This record gives sequence, C-alpha cells and structure tokens, in this order.
Amino acid sequence: MFLFEALPTFLQRDESVRELFQHFLFCCGESSVVGKLPFLAWHKCLVAVKMERTQHHSRITDDEIDTINPITGRSIYYGLRPYRCDDRFSDWLSAFITFLNPRRQWMLLRQFWRCTQSEVGAEPTDSYANLSHRESIFYAERQRAGMLRPRLFEVYPYDQTEIQRVLEEDAVKMRVWRHQRQLELDAKEGKIDEVVAANVVPHLKK
Repeated sequence: MFLFEALPTFLQRDESVRELFQHFLFCCGESSVVGKLPFLAWHKCLVAVKMERTQHHSRITDDEIDTINPITGRSIYYGLRPYRCDDRFSDWLSAFITFLNPRRQWMLLRQFWRCTQSEVGAEPTDSYANLSHRESIFYAERQRAGMLRPRLFEVYPYDQTEIQRVLEEDAVKMRVWRHQRQLELDAKEGKIDEVVAANVVPHLKK
C-alpha cells in the first residue's frame, strides 16, 4: 500500500523516474499495474526498458555528432530533409513491425500524434522506445543543420539539380580516394613492384 500512496508524489518530484515509469507502461502495458506482477518481473522489465531507451535527439550533444565525411567535407546525410516528427513515426513503426505490445504501440502512436499537433520547436522530448542511438544522432544532425521539414507535405526550398550535382561530385571524389587507397595498399604489399618488373623492365632491356 505504501507504494500505491507514494508513487504519484514520487513521479511528480522526479522527471526521469516519471519518464522511466511511462516506458515501463510501454513495456508491460497499463493493465500490469502495481501489485499484479511479482517483484522480479518488475525488476526485469524495468532493467530491459532502461537499457532499450534512447534519448531524444534534442539531448544529443555536439560532441556525439560526427557525420562529416573527411573526403568530401560534407555531412554524410547531405540533402536529406526528414519531417520533424519522422522520428516519432519511425519509433512507432519499429514497434509495429516487431509485433510489440499493442498498448505500447498505441502509446507510441499517440506520441507521434502529439508531435504533429505541436508547434515547431515544441515537439515532445520523451526518450525513444525503439530507435537506436545512431538514428537519434541522424535527427540531431539534421535539426542542427536546419533540415527538418516543419510540415509533412512540403517541397524543398532549393534547387534539386544543385543537390544532384553535389552528390555526383562527391561520388567522383570518393571513387578517386578509393582508387588511391587501393594503390597505396598494393604498393605496401609489393604488387605494384611485381607489375613493373613484369611489364616495364623487359621493355627497358630491349
């Protein structure tokens, strides 16, 4: 009974615990209330949820974002412009295709709806239930680059042919770099010396 009485006050006092409890409901469903599960089942579920949670992309620090291609000097996500609530939709979709608890899917879908109805810049910042840390970094990088679409159906504000030109230019740079890298590896292994000895030296002797 003490847990029933103290839980509302405890959740109001600590935001992180409140968020963890919310994800516990995602994991076990709201029907699995206090007292209906053994303590070990509670513990296993809470530990699993805590391990699976991924922080919202707004909490990603700049030090964690390392998406610049050293060869091209541009972001590896250059040109991508996802919808501002695409992260919430992906979070729900991941739960849907893996057949997770229907109640958990419903709550994730409600979060997506809350995000679509929110003002730009005031989206929910609850942690993700299914997205990976790398996916969260993707949305963080796109947000910092100003490349999140505020509306679902919105045209690109810049010329698409310019993006295509830049992507083709970067592709050429990457092909040249791979060729140079392969030559360096072949030189270290002595393959180039073998080719020179087999093809160039005989002609010089003549």
